[in-house]
Amino acid sequence: MILLQRFWNSTGLVCVLFAHSLCLREGVPAWDGLEPYIPMLLAGAMIGALTSAMLLPWLRMRGIRGAAMRLLPGMFAAFCCICGAYWKQPSLVALGCACASLPLAFFLENIRLSCHMRGYYLGCVLAVVVLGGMLPTVFNLYLDVQIVVLPGLALLFAFSGLCAALTPAYAPEQAEHEYTLDRKLSWETLTYLTSIALVFFLLNAVMDWLFYRMHARDFPIPQEVYLYLWVVYPLVGYWLDRRGTDMRVLLCCLAFVIMAPLVTLPFEGNVVYWLLYALDLSVRAVALLYLQLVFMQLLKTSDLPSGFVLVLPWLCFLCSFTAIRDFLQIFPGIVPFYCLMWVLTASFSFIASRVQYALTLAGTITIASSSEHEAAEDAYPAVALGLFSSKYGISKREQDVLALIIAGNETSEMAQILNISENTVKSHVRQLLRKTGTRNRILLLALFFRESGHGESQGEEMTSAAPATGRESSLPLT
Repeated sequence: MILLQRFWNSTGLVCVLFAHSLCLREGVPAWDGLEPYIPMLLAGAMIGALTSAMLLPWLRMRGIRGAAMRLLPGMFAAFCCICGAYWKQPSLVALGCACASLPLAFFLENIRLSCHMRGYYLGCVLAVVVLGGMLPTVFNLYLDVQIVVLPGLALLFAFSGLCAALTPAYAPEQAEHEYTLDRKLSWETLTYLTSIALVFFLLNAVMDWLFYRMHARDFPIPQEVYLYLWVVYPLVGYWLDRRGTDMRVLLCCLAFVIMAPLVTLPFEGNVVYWLLYALDLSVRAVALLYLQLVFMQLLKTSDLPSGFVLVLPWLCFLCSFTAIRDFLQIFPGIVPFYCLMWVLTASFSFIASRVQYALTLAGTITIASSSEHEAAEDAYPAVALGLFSSKYGISKREQDVLALIIAGNETSEMAQILNISENTVKSHVRQLLRKTGTRNRILLLALFFRESGHGESQGEEMTSAAPATGRESSLPLT
């Protein structure tokens, strides 16, 4: 029964995302006939995704009323798409795309509440979407839009509504008292994560449009680039489930899309150029899955509107693609392009300094399954550590050492837990003392508790109890 429910949920999500992916086919020869509809389809996809977040409480309803609420938008979307194809009206097709997108937040919430391997699940869904969109390109099929594409899209819309109606609504968590972030910190974290997503997808869209879609007219993209690319999504999703949402993954993705224009120019038109294109699309897959998992994890630590948070990564992706498309059409030429790249690259430095802070507050920094983080995760709430680390510029490894110091571990124990040498632990402690301006671990603990809002009395109690434990009673400098 559970497998059947997941099948309906994933199939409905595939239908919605496939309709959205058609908006990204501009400039691809097999989908040339769709280009007059693409601007309106993009608008419909973005409006529908945003509306799905607002309608999520109604879509959650159980019983016949809930099934009807989820079924009717898909049926109406199919009707609008058929009418748009018959009268050749892009606005009606866009209205259908917006209505078909209404269950998007519902499908994503079901994945968040019912799956443990969320990354692999989402990766498989995106793999099906990408493979379906690439098959006409791989086999050189030129589809008639009025006879094949739009009627097929209407069937997808109707089937997505049927899948939404057959999928049961999972009850969201009711333990609001367990949220670790207040409303101000929740919105601050969401703002940082959204900024990170926007900068990445804007940079990626610049690469996609200027360096590949425009050049593909003169240098056709080899079929091999598309044929095997869909495999990346489930592999990346499985890897993220196993290894966790380490911030270095996102920083590497950002660094690649910044450096890729400089690397691709000398290899224009040859096999290295298209290899870099495949890497660029793979990096997009990594970042999209990564951000979706991070936003899902954020809902565990904050009392934010769940529908809005769930659709935000995909909405950022669509908005970035649309913004770069319009920018390059309105401001053609190399000077506007370099100005845009300068602004986005300058934003990277600010974002890089806030990634750890935002991910720690979101509760994703401790997802990693490796045993080296387990003791640090249990030592003290991640929120206090994140705030303290952000203020004093403490790195992730130094944050782990700080958590173990708070727990009262000796240097040898910290070295064993973190699987590093004692000299390395002492080096991290020296860096902690230098960055915080303290002379020993006692003062470091007192500063931490004072900064984290627990008052001086708790810091004094913690530090005065340290000698009684028999662990590093002298608390040396390193």
